[in-house]
Amino acid sequence: MSEQSRRDLAVRQGELAALAQHPGYEVLRLAAEDRVEKIERIALAQLLHGEGAVDGGKVFYMRGYIHGLRWFAGEPGSAQSSLEQSLKQEA
Repeated sequence: MSEQSRRDLAVRQGELAALAQHPGYEVLRLAAEDRVEKIERIALAQLLHGEGAVDGGKVFYMRGYIHGLRWFAGEPGSAQSSLEQSLKQEA
């Protein structure tokens, strides 16, 4: 990785880590978790009370959506960890 690429990555990780400290980030994270729980309840209800087989495409869509929300909500926190690890390695 070039020196410029490493600097760009460090800046990006720093910006994401700073986002995790913003008061609005916790609101966003909680909203994402609420949405995940709602989708999981809908999926469970469809499995338990649905008639016939569950559409596989819909199941995969829900799984992907949940995975994406969890990644999105957790990215600033993981950026903080990555930045700290990079700084330790450079020291």
